[in-house]
Amino acid sequence: MNGMKKIRLIFFVFLFADIQGNLFAQDKDLDYSLSKYYVKVTTGYGIGTNGPYQNFYNGRSPSLYSGKSGSGFYSGASIDYQYNTNLGAELGFGYEYGFKNDIPDFNVRFNGNMWQTVPALVFSSKAGIFRPYIRTGLIIGVPEVYINQSDYNQLLRLHGGMASGMQGALGCSVPLRNKKWVVFTEASFNDIGFVPQQGTIVAETFAGVNQMPYLAEIQKETVYKKSFNPGANTNNQNQPYIAPEIKQPFNAFVINAGIRLNIGHMPVNAVDDYVSQHMLFRLNAGYGIATNGDLDYKTGTTTNAINVSYGTGLNYGAGVAYMFNQTIGFDLGANYVSSPGIKAEDGGTLSTNLFNDYYNLKSAYGNMFQVNPSLVISTHIHKLLPYARLGMILGSGNVYFNSENPRAYLNGNYYDRQTTERFYGGLQTGYSATVGAAFWLSYRYDLFVEACFNNVYDIPVKGQIIKDNYNNVSNLTNENISDKNFNFVPSYPFNLNQNPNVPTAQPQVDFSFNACVINIGIRMWFKRVNT
Repeated sequence: MNGMKKIRLIFFVFLFADIQGNLFAQDKDLDYSLSKYYVKVTTGYGIGTNGPYQNFYNGRSPSLYSGKSGSGFYSGASIDYQYNTNLGAELGFGYEYGFKNDIPDFNVRFNGNMWQTVPALVFSSKAGIFRPYIRTGLIIGVPEVYINQSDYNQLLRLHGGMASGMQGALGCSVPLRNKKWVVFTEASFNDIGFVPQQGTIVAETFAGVNQMPYLAEIQKETVYKKSFNPGANTNNQNQPYIAPEIKQPFNAFVINAGIRLNIGHMPVNAVDDYVSQHMLFRLNAGYGIATNGDLDYKTGTTTNAINVSYGTGLNYGAGVAYMFNQTIGFDLGANYVSSPGIKAEDGGTLSTNLFNDYYNLKSAYGNMFQVNPSLVISTHIHKLLPYARLGMILGSGNVYFNSENPRAYLNGNYYDRQTTERFYGGLQTGYSATVGAAFWLSYRYDLFVEACFNNVYDIPVKGQIIKDNYNNVSNLTNENISDKNFNFVPSYPFNLNQNPNVPTAQPQVDFSFNACVINIGIRMWFKRVNT
């Protein structure tokens, strides 16, 4: 907390000591909004996003809580190098001091803190005295989470290990008249998940009496394992409790403001105009790799934690972009994601955030159609055209579960039952940050390669059993609406008198489509004029 106060103090000293009542200004020969090198300080406020309910285990008490540890105050500083007037590199350092989040239904309160480093690329353009920019980079953090369970008057600390993820930011800066200082504001999107190695009970009381001296090691310490064997927990009270891995999201939408000190100034013509770019059309194909997905489990002789995202797999896309000038434009893309999903091992089952292994879940897969409006900023290095995009994802997805039960009971008999369930409905929102480079093939065509970091969850509205076979014979025609249809609702009402003609209510769930997608494609220019 003291470090955060110091950073804020430096921020306000920088701001008020040098403005001196002057207005914003611009020089025609030098670009005072940029320099070859600069340092900056920033402070901001974050709102946690995409925090599904997470299973949480330790030797004392299983529980359930919603993870939004990205909520809190953010402070940081960075050093920057500007390659040309449109492209630079940044190395940032920061700290998040998390808010306390209450889950009244489970009598749980938690908050998270994290030191973080963010190496990033910065693409900027110019609009009068303003300089809009896109920053895309990695987040490498050292988090910790505190969970207070009031039922036990217990405080648990989750710690150990590092977390990594991605960040995309859209901002705008403007120089002050004194020609050394630049003020800026930005909105950043952080996608990062923390998988702790340990859980430690740091405080516990009962009837006002400290219970810590009376707790055995297996009650105070938990070690989280990627591969978990239930037989690992013995009656030895002097060893930690062993549990499967858990995940705590630190996803957040952060509003930042700050000030920057320029060290020298860059000539306006540091980059010669290459082309005046107008409208283009692109086609691309690629493959997605899971990033900050859901933590699900494969069960068999052991329980194995797996990072699951339905954004993995083949991705196909197309888009149209209009460039307002040589460096900044608007891009409208459309993408289709088809994921192979996950499969259980032979003789094993899957556990997800919707079903446990006693449902005999064998496989899960999904797809999503996405529309992606974005801002794009580009530059050029000879015939190489680096660029960045940042924008929203609007999606419509489907997730499918295949289950098997070799001893399903129906009408007095046991059958081999096979079911397929579809979860769908609703408009999903998220964001995408992209960094790439195009190679100028000719007057009309470019070849490009890009990495897209997508953060979007599918929160279905409806579910439906689309296959229900008993000994390979369909039973769907014998089932009423409530047997094979259900609606997901935020508040789950338990109803013993279910109307057979109304879909069953189920608690709300979500499925991660987060992924890093590597695309390759071609761009065709409708109009491209050499300057």
